[in-house]
Amino acid sequence: MSSARSVAKELVRLSLGGPVPDPLTPYRLQALLYHAQAWSLVLRDSELFPDDVHGAADGPSVPAVATACGERPESAVVCVRAFDQDPCLDDDDEAVFLAHLWGAYGHLSPSGLYASIQGEAPFLKAKKESTTDGTGLIDMNDLRESFARRPGVPAALDTYRRVRQEREREAELAILSSPPLDVAFWKGTRSVTPSGKQ
Repeated sequence: MSSARSVAKELVRLSLGGPVPDPLTPYRLQALLYHAQAWSLVLRDSELFPDDVHGAADGPSVPAVATACGERPESAVVCVRAFDQDPCLDDDDEAVFLAHLWGAYGHLSPSGLYASIQGEAPFLKAKKESTTDGTGLIDMNDLRESFARRPGVPAALDTYRRVRQEREREAELAILSSPPLDVAFWKGTRSVTPSGKQ
């Protein structure tokens, strides 16, 4: 599992890597991290990063990423080198997942992402908590349930899900068609138990 800063580094890379660079604002990056964590919980059955996600007044926030980006204004662009010191992702599947997430949400403006989050129950609950001296943390179980109940999965992420399920089926078939480990290990070895004795 990678850190949120490593995930942010990959999202910044994706935003600048297309035919037309599309730099991220701090708000847009935070909103993408929220969606990435939610869909990872649903499609990968695990968190994408271990960092806390808070429900701030204007949207979700991962504090470790916010400090690297600097605080508002929303019109500022995340510096290309903001995450240079952070390691790359820990797992190839994380990069594949984020590429599909970018395909699903990368075209949205900050206001489009804002609108998609403002009705989300886990965000609203955490936002309310943060205004009443609570922690303001978004509960990962609530986040998973909220996104799992959505009527559909964005097309790009559905492609990721189908490819991942196929890889898992192939791996399962490979395991099932392999000889049992004890037979493969002991085949061709001599017994060291004396015959007739127990």
